[in-house]
Amino acid sequence: MKRIAKGVLALWLMAAAVPAQAQTLQENNARMLRQMQQERGLSDAVMKRVREIFAGSRYIGQGNPAVTRHPMTPADVKAKLGQDPTRYYRNALFERICGARFMAPLYDPQTERPEDAEVCVDMFEYPNVPGMYPVTWVRASEAARLCAAEGKRIGDAHEWEGASAGRLLAPDYFFGRSHGGARAAHNQKYAPTGVTASARNGAAASAPPAVPRAPVATAAVLPAAGRTPTRRAVSLSAAARWGSMTLTETRPST
Repeated sequence: MKRIAKGVLALWLMAAAVPAQAQTLQENNARMLRQMQQERGLSDAVMKRVREIFAGSRYIGQGNPAVTRHPMTPADVKAKLGQDPTRYYRNALFERICGARFMAPLYDPQTERPEDAEVCVDMFEYPNVPGMYPVTWVRASEAARLCAAEGKRIGDAHEWEGASAGRLLAPDYFFGRSHGGARAAHNQKYAPTGVTASARNGAAASAPPAVPRAPVATAAVLPAAGRTPTRRAVSLSAAARWGSMTLTETRPST
């Protein structure tokens, strides 16, 4: 009898060690997408497109629920912040500029205001809801489709670097130049501080003329107050493990 009791106790302890979300992947995804829609205020039409992409994959989700163990729970996040993370990270100014929750405008705070931003980026990895586990096992093509489902696109390298640094500067990839010209311009810009002024001036004179900063031609567009989108597309991408880049480009109304 004692052996039976010990066996029952061992099974109970094993069951208790399984995380609460240990359901099927499809059940986990269904719950996650419901919360995503609720917290971000997404339309049924958007969610229909998102669910179709999820349904087409056997792996996309927040990890295999049978074996995945997360280092923190949503309750841990809430306790650490002292309030619900979906309230903690709301920003009325950013929402007015970007036209969506949990997005941040990309701009240079030394020379611009948030309202000057032409591009916005998701604050968190997909599904871009604070306190939710990120989505994994997503193909690049699926990440692009998930972005497009929301009217977004995956950000380019320049936008990603600006989002990571918290300061969007003019791109330094020197598009439109020859390989040699781009290399010379790059070396001039990042020359060691010990280089003399005459050497810098000489490099500048030999380098091709600077290419003026062009608007983010492929940036996604979400309507912001008083602005009209120039094109539709945006980004997301934690899924593709490229960082969650949900970009939105807006232009002043004409």
